[in-house]
Amino acid sequence: MNRFFLATGLAAFGAVSFANVQAAPAKNSRNSAIFVPVKPLSYADVADMVMAARVAVRVRVKSASALSGKAAINVIPGRKRYLMTGDVMTLIRGEGGIAPRITWLVDQAPDARGKFPKLTKAELILLANRVPGHPAEVQLVSPDAQLFMTPEAGLRAHALVAELASPAAPPVITGISDAFHTPGTIEGEGTTQIFMTTRDERPISIGIVRQPQQPAAWSLFLSETVGDATSPPRPETLLWYRLACALPDALPDVAVASLAATDKAKVSEDYALVRKQLGACLRTVKPPVAR
Repeated sequence: MNRFFLATGLAAFGAVSFANVQAAPAKNSRNSAIFVPVKPLSYADVADMVMAARVAVRVRVKSASALSGKAAINVIPGRKRYLMTGDVMTLIRGEGGIAPRITWLVDQAPDARGKFPKLTKAELILLANRVPGHPAEVQLVSPDAQLFMTPEAGLRAHALVAELASPAAPPVITGISDAFHTPGTIEGEGTTQIFMTTRDERPISIGIVRQPQQPAAWSLFLSETVGDATSPPRPETLLWYRLACALPDALPDVAVASLAATDKAKVSEDYALVRKQLGACLRTVKPPVAR
């Protein structure tokens, strides 16, 4: 056992407290390698972990050794700590490659009956970071970042990593910089535009158009090209996650400070419409620190 890795992992597990999510075995299977959570991780949960991980890898578990005593200090209540060894099947993300066999620590949750899943030979996706100086060791970005190959977890993570790698992937939104409203020529007509700031300074804005006797409609602008509008994102897509999980509940005062009271009210009303239609960014576990 690599003592450096074990000590590093214990420090990470002990530093942050995460929600304890119960899980249940697959139907008609006792101690199954297909481990289905009673309360599945949400799309935002998985996306948070994908964003925090520099390594995403699919592995087949070679061995899973339960740890106890000093090796399991600060283990999450109700869980059991394992030292895992797995053979790499696919490196989904990770610059510089990865060793063909890797090790990591996990605090594994039991199923609804208090039984722990059979981990040996299970196929998993790990969302992790490298351990400096130890190329065959990784550290999970959160205790829940060892994902079984279910549609709600492993398969979702695989799709997210692929979408994130696309040149067309939407930028990371860091705030709202400005907003304005332009009234139309007739009563009930008008346009609102809301501009966002992004980590890499790529432009992104929201446009809301109101017409008399019609419901308000909004669209996205992911470039500065006039007329290059994108429809509102489908739920549980990367663009939806970027918006729903980053935008505040209400416009910041700085974004509307220069507006007249009437325009400020219109902009706030239109922004509330966008937030409502995006829906909540539901999380069931505490997110890891993103890269």
